[in-house]
Amino acid sequence: MDTYGISVKDTGAAGDGIVDDAASIQAALDSGAPRVFIPFGDYLIGQGLLINSDTALVAHPHARLRFADGSGRGEQDFLLTNRDHTKGNANITVEGGLWDGNNPGNPRGPDQPGSYTGVMINFTNVMGLTLRATRLLDAESYFVRLGKVSDFLIEDINFEINNFRPNQDGIHVSGYCEDGIIRRLHGLGTLTPNDDLAAILADDALHRAQNLNGAFNGPIRRIRVTHLRADSCHSFVRLLSVDHPIEDIEITDVEGGCRCCAINMDAARECRVTLFEDADRPDGVGSITNVRVADMNVHKASDTSHQPLIDFRTHADDFRIQRFRRNMTRDVSPCLLYTSDAADD
Repeated sequence: MDTYGISVKDTGAAGDGIVDDAASIQAALDSGAPRVFIPFGDYLIGQGLLINSDTALVAHPHARLRFADGSGRGEQDFLLTNRDHTKGNANITVEGGLWDGNNPGNPRGPDQPGSYTGVMINFTNVMGLTLRATRLLDAESYFVRLGKVSDFLIEDINFEINNFRPNQDGIHVSGYCEDGIIRRLHGLGTLTPNDDLAAILADDALHRAQNLNGAFNGPIRRIRVTHLRADSCHSFVRLLSVDHPIEDIEITDVEGGCRCCAINMDAARECRVTLFEDADRPDGVGSITNVRVADMNVHKASDTSHQPLIDFRTHADDFRIQRFRRNMTRDVSPCLLYTSDAADD
């Protein structure tokens, strides 16, 4: 592999799984080198890593970066995030490696300011982001969270869970994200991910711990999601709009099992924390416009959820589905295909 730039070994990283390598890796990231290489090894990370603009962080496929016990202390702590959430960053690439959130050693804090979010990899206010060819293990909440991110590519991501937690979304896209491609996501094993494989949420309960310091309520536009695979994720794709629009979305090539929905547009009615009361919104909620769904071959992997595979309980305009197949030979809970109380075409 071409290793122009700098190796974290050059700045003192041991890669033995015992020594805390956070400072050494951060020194490499702060060196100004356009490319930082993490060789094969086991890297203990005792403080979250910050990546700067115009930087590519490239890890050997079998390099393991493990969040040390107790490293998730507050809402500023992530295994990896961009350097400047306020002014923003640009042109960031992260490739390769096994990123381990070590959720048994880093429990999420309560729903109050300052709490540890449980988010493993976080990008806030970034223009030009690539995340590819990574294995992500044991996030305490979201594996990857995006907020105010534009012009992004996320591809070839494998999710693995040994220790299950609520809200373990795979890729969580929050407000003010636009012009992105999410492709080739794979949930490996039973109940993986334990929430949505791809979550596109223009609205959410921002006071909850997992949404602190990086999630936003705002419009989401022009996102393409393709090639999703899972044995028994919670839902393949969630589109959540209550007050802010979601526009111009393409979802294609989805295959496998889900415990809840293939496409969930319930406006969080089934979530632990609701965003609104139906009685206060007699005309319904949300604005989801220009969505194309095609080539889905899915089945219910559990009989514990009463929700249909496609759940429309949000205002939607110009929403089209083509070549949708429910795999009845594998389905364990036949039920309604969809509900459409608030959907328009």
